Amino acid sequence: VDLVDRRLRALCDEQGIPFLALQPALRELRRATNRELHWRYDGHWNEAGNDAAAQLLAAFAAEQLGPPR
Repeated sequence: VDLVDRRLRALCDEQGIPFLALQPALRELRRATNRELHWRYDGHWNEAGNDAAAQLLAAFAAEQLGPPR
């Protein structure tokens, strides 16, 4: 499951592009909250998973951009 993230991280590292692997954070959130974040029938994010991913990405983007000027 994490192979794509590893490959994409390597490409981003080569180009100096910030990268956030969502799967590890989503797995940890799933364990911590016991909330389903993926549909059982196909593994895609459900509504809660999309919300969690959006929050993670927003925090990552804010961190990358730094404080407002």
